[in-house]
Amino acid sequence: FAHRLSAAFTVDECVPAPGQGAIAMETRVDDTAANESVTRVDDPNTRTAVTAERALVKTLGGGCQMPIGAYAVVKGSELHLDAVVSSLDGTHALRFRLSGVRDEPEMLGRVVAQKLLEAGAEDILGNLRRRQVSETDES
Repeated sequence: FAHRLSAAFTVDECVPAPGQGAIAMETRVDDTAANESVTRVDDPNTRTAVTAERALVKTLGGGCQMPIGAYAVVKGSELHLDAVVSSLDGTHALRFRLSGVRDEPEMLGRVVAQKLLEAGAEDILGNLRRRQVSETDES
């Protein structure tokens, strides 16, 4: 497979979309066998990282159609979150990195999102939302 790759990006070069590479499983609350099976394949570090990334997206008011990147990783007792918000054409981009305790992933996601909002992410995302509404109205 390696011979097919022409380049590999680091997170410093390209922050992936939130939740990239994570597999989510949903079960019925009353399905004991399924819940036990899912517990066996759960990776606590991945769950913690994705929880931080999802909190960031929620706080930004984003979704899968918004140009938001987030990459969280657990290192020991710390959780590191690197996030970016960009205009669609890439001419405007904001990036913020922060580390916190691994036991508070939602708080870390919210804090990083707030820092991005304070730096102007709302302007970037607001312009995109208005554009989407305008395109919807035209069709």
